[in-house]
Amino acid sequence: MKNTGIILASLAGGIAVGAAFTLLYTPKTGVEMRHKIKDSLNKELAKLKDTIEEFREEVKEEQCCQCQEE
Repeated sequence: MKNTGIILASLAGGIAVGAAFTLLYTPKTGVEMRHKIKDSLNKELAKLKDTIEEFREEVKEEQCCQCQEE
């Protein structure tokens, strides 16, 4: 009977630890995940726009330098 108490206590402890890990690692709800994806895409889109703008400025500067050389 002693072992039964230990086994039940171990089982209860394992269930509690498993439940805690499940709550910590459960994915976000659909709405939260869509917001997270949207925010990430918006950040990457902003970076891409900045990169394109920098490239355009470099091309303009290079064209101006070539025009002045001629």
